[in-house]
Amino acid sequence: MGNFDRFRVFIGSSPGFEKGTFVTRGDLLIRDDTYTPPPKKWASACKKAIAADPNNPEIFVKVFGVDAEISKRDPFRKTFSAVVGMVGGI
Repeated sequence: MGNFDRFRVFIGSSPGFEKGTFVTRGDLLIRDDTYTPPPKKWASACKKAIAADPNNPEIFVKVFGVDAEISKRDPFRKTFSAVVGMVGGI
């Protein structure tokens, strides 16, 4: 996940991740190298995507990460990744 040493994953039905359109890994930052969404969170995201556009559902993913190698005072220490869209993965 880039240079992030801790991160949180957002999965949603909208690239803007408006409230109510996404599910998240939770409040705690992950320290692992990879993340696989739990089946319930994936199912929730898929239901939201299908409700948003039954003919062409899309899932979007973004990551909020913290880079421990950057000073705590640096505004770029905590950042969001680019949004990645997946079509037909539902």
